[in-house]
Amino acid sequence: MPAGHRDDFAELYRRIKQGEGEHQDFKQHVPSPARIARTLVAFANHEGGSLLVGVDDRGEITGVDPAQEKHVLIKAARKHCDPVIFLHFEEWLAKGKRVLEARVKASKQEHR
Repeated sequence: MPAGHRDDFAELYRRIKQGEGEHQDFKQHVPSPARIARTLVAFANHEGGSLLVGVDDRGEITGVDPAQEKHVLIKAARKHCDPVIFLHFEEWLAKGKRVLEARVKASKQEHR
């Protein structure tokens, strides 16, 4: 199993069941880098948070291509966030579908 990959449906389901909030957001896929940058900045400027990509607003796992979604997220964090936001990625496998988690730590700097 590749590094950063988890095959633990129970943990992912628990996280999804918590729903969206200040520290967690669901996206079926990552919108444009400029749009998703707002979410990354909000997490960094608050207490940090996680973006679960491949999960719709109802909490249904839709799955994604993690490499494609990482590309957009990295572009957002580098080119649309000032200062740059560093992301930690983890991939989840649930019922044959991949979910990408992008974690943002709380920052001591103000991001925009």
